[in-house]
Amino acid sequence: GGEHLRDWNVGLERAVRLPRKAELDSALGQQGVVLTQNAYGDAMHEAGRKLLSGWFAWLRERAQLEQWQQQVAVLKQQLDVVTRRVKAGDAARLEEELAQAALMQAEISLQQARLRADNAQVGLNRYFPTLALPAQAVAAEQMQPPARDLAYWLELGLDHNHELMLSRAE
Repeated sequence: GGEHLRDWNVGLERAVRLPRKAELDSALGQQGVVLTQNAYGDAMHEAGRKLLSGWFAWLRERAQLEQWQQQVAVLKQQLDVVTRRVKAGDAARLEEELAQAALMQAEISLQQARLRADNAQVGLNRYFPTLALPAQAVAAEQMQPPARDLAYWLELGLDHNHELMLSRAE
């Protein structure tokens, strides 16, 4: 407001680096790298779990689809036999109708099994689009158990448990 003061301020700043600060910054950065590597490993582990879950769901649904296909084939044969017996006068018309009803129920179950198998395949293809699924599911009798014992897999699982390593790193 009209006054002229002759006061003024001058400042000079200089960063002061505490002893061992560079070493601490480097250690903190290295810890960040370890944390990131463990998070990446955990993400890969979760993707593996999703793949394993989806794969066995697909195998289960394919096996059920094949079982229903076999069931429908058997019921068609039975219907043919009953139809011939009815024409020969050896069976009542009710037996033929019961066989047709059983066949229709099995065909409905077959369509549901086909839908579930397709959904399982779509689920796998959504998350793993480059995964080539075999035309025929592997039968349980053809699967081989792991070559190592349970203690080996337990030790391996604990050594590579990314959730545990991530918690320790944090």
